[in-house]
Amino acid sequence: MIPQSSYARSLGHLVFLAALSGTACSDTDAAQRRASAPPSSTAKRNVMTEAKCAADQVSRSVCMIRIILDDVQRRNGGIDGGGISEIKATSSTTFVVSLPREERIEQLTYEFGYAAGMVTLKKRTENAQGF
Repeated sequence: MIPQSSYARSLGHLVFLAALSGTACSDTDAAQRRASAPPSSTAKRNVMTEAKCAADQVSRSVCMIRIILDDVQRRNGGIDGGGISEIKATSSTTFVVSLPREERIEQLTYEFGYAAGMVTLKKRTENAQGF
């Protein structure tokens, strides 16, 4: 077995969650419609801030990540930079997304709530780390 860095393991988990995302949330059809929408209409649409999800933690995480990706695409789509370098869960309801830019890394923190089968975006904060 080849030893993996924590980055490789995190990336592997993200890929695993992305593979599961097609069946984890009830808004799959809406996500597919958003993905196939022309770029001009993507920038103008509303961002999903809640999703109905299955009760298990993996399904909730997938729903939260889907909401995060929707928000990042709407706010940062078309901006040059290094893309998304990391999506890290800091708790079961909080994720930090890192977006490399020139001479800094933008970090977006997303805090979610979960009640009655619904994941809801509660708060989004921005921070930047310089090199």
